[in-house]
Amino acid sequence: MLQAGWSVCIALTLALGVILIQRIFLYRLTDGRLVYLSWWTLPLSAIALFFPPSRTILPDIVAPVTSGLNNPTVISAPAFDSPVYPAVIVTGWLSISLLLLCISIYQQRHFIKRLGRLHPVAEFFVSERSDISPALVGLIHPRIVMPSDFFERYSTSQQDLILSHEQVHQQRLDLWANAAFWCLRCIFWFHPLVYIAHRYFRLDQELACDAEVLRRHPAQQSNYAQAMLHTVMQEQAHSIYCSWQHHHPLKERIMQLKKSGKAQHKLPSLLLILCTALTGTVSAWASHNPLVTSMQDATPVSLNSMEQQRYRIQTKIVTEDSIVSPTIIAVQGAKTNLELVEGKNTWKFVLQVDTPEAMMGKKYQQLSKEKQEQFSSARAAYTKLEIYKNDRLLATPSLISQLGQQSRIESSSDQKENDIAIDYSIVKIK
Repeated sequence: MLQAGWSVCIALTLALGVILIQRIFLYRLTDGRLVYLSWWTLPLSAIALFFPPSRTILPDIVAPVTSGLNNPTVISAPAFDSPVYPAVIVTGWLSISLLLLCISIYQQRHFIKRLGRLHPVAEFFVSERSDISPALVGLIHPRIVMPSDFFERYSTSQQDLILSHEQVHQQRLDLWANAAFWCLRCIFWFHPLVYIAHRYFRLDQELACDAEVLRRHPAQQSNYAQAMLHTVMQEQAHSIYCSWQHHHPLKERIMQLKKSGKAQHKLPSLLLILCTALTGTVSAWASHNPLVTSMQDATPVSLNSMEQQRYRIQTKIVTEDSIVSPTIIAVQGAKTNLELVEGKNTWKFVLQVDTPEAMMGKKYQQLSKEKQEQFSSARAAYTKLEIYKNDRLLATPSLISQLGQQSRIESSSDQKENDIAIDYSIVKIK
């Protein structure tokens, strides 16, 4: 799970980096509408993570074995020195994420409560408070809320522009986009680039709204800028809400208003968005695509792996079509993956070797002293095996074997082609 989380973090970093770089060039070619469109690279990159990984590259911990090979060696990598560490990390991460999500929900409810009673007027609602900005609130039932002095503070033309601005937010479902990005912040609370990207995402969202409003009202640039100045000192809405002023640089917004009447290079902008979206998506997929055939079987390498107990396992695997004898070097407690390719069929073995005390737990303590001595780590090893054929699990045998002695595991079924026998012996490596 930690390995998968690390891959997702790399994919997210690449996607956000591509978006933040491309927006610099896009603003030189066009207005905020196409720049805001470029943020679709992020969900496309998220979708790319669900595409199956390439199976053409195998990792160091997975060694393919064919019938013509003799005595190949497979070296495993331990997951961690202790299985407690991943659990602690995941628990801490989830706890902070849930805490941030709860705080966010509380802030939203608190803001709605502070609006006081809302009075419906035509296409919007008027709050009892005058120290708020015009805003679109409510994820399920969105409402446009204006301050109590809305009609006195703004001229008639400015009122129409502000209402049009909030309606554009509502039509584009920007509240849902904001909620999704806020959830991303809660999940990746430790990632500094997410906070930077969130700020620019909201800025691009507002600039896109400004550009769309002025497209509908091309002669109202001056009134629009005046309306911004009248609202700059007002209290802001919560982060997921679409507020008329939301801590966005006023100077930058007014500078972008000047571009509304100029010719826009839409075709080059669209080509740039397409290229960068493709680059971000492919980069995210490539970073997530592990060099293993299955993410569940991947285990990160521990720096202390050489200090852990290792075992040499000499095996003889007998199937209907072949006999091979790979030698496996396994680290105590770690999983070792082995593949045997026979024409169209692929056998996969997931092997884990540990001490009987560790694998049996309380059952070991219930054994007699004679049995405990017989199964002690100095004399025996506990072997757990998963046998797959063409990705279908056939058997999960477990066996306690004496060190240095020959042991045998067999799996048989009604279909002869699925029968397999494994002879092996285990010795410790100092």
